[in-house]
Amino acid sequence: MSENLENQNTNENVVEAEITQNTEEKNDSEEKIEDTSKEIPQTNETNSEHNQIEVLSQIFKTIADKKREFDDEVKLKQDYLTTNLESFNTEEYLQNQDFRNIYAEAFDALGTKLDTKKFVNLLDKYVESRIALNNKRNAIKNENDKSTDGLNFQSGVSKTETKLKRLQDIPDDELASYIAKYI
Repeated sequence: MSENLENQNTNENVVEAEITQNTEEKNDSEEKIEDTSKEIPQTNETNSEHNQIEVLSQIFKTIADKKREFDDEVKLKQDYLTTNLESFNTEEYLQNQDFRNIYAEAFDALGTKLDTKKFVNLLDKYVESRIALNNKRNAIKNENDKSTDGLNFQSGVSKTETKLKRLQDIPDDELASYIAKYI
């Protein structure tokens, strides 16, 4: 009987141990489920934050690349202007505000592809053609003015020159009036 009691005590201990172990396992598994459920949002948040960091990193990289390209382009343009404009720093070119404005527009449009010498030569030819055209217009106007100045029209009647008569051709009655007029 004592063996039965011992077996019964042992069985009860085993049952209690199993119940305790099952309870602990249940509690552990519930904690693991809760931990897992807590980890899932954290993982999503972490992934979201990680994605945002990657996007921001890419944006910063793009900005840095664009700034580097811009700086390189500015340096290239400065070098181009320094080498190509030295010979044009005169009153008729760079010291003239109108020329600078035209050149600035051309350079903004073409950048370093602008052939400065060719541009200046073409601009000089254009200026010369405009000057020649202006001289031609002035010459035509002067010629017209000279031609029309010789013609004095008054009320539709042209001016006729009075021909001086010779003394022997003047009748006697008019001769006295001529003498009185000129004396």
